[in-house]
Amino acid sequence: MLTDEDDVVLDIFEGSNTTGFTAEALRRKWITFEINHDYLSSSAFRFLDGQSKVKG
Repeated sequence: MLTDEDDVVLDIFEGSNTTGFTAEALRRKWITFEINHDYLSSSAFRFLDGQSKVKG
């Protein structure tokens, strides 16, 4: 709602990376930061499960 296609979304607390996943699905560029390597590693699976569109 606050961005257009090709805008850049910044998320300074990645966590499970819902923001990055949604930005990707909505054709936004995105940058995220996460200090905890466990969160970083687990968020990669969000992009590997074959989902390419946000439901809803």
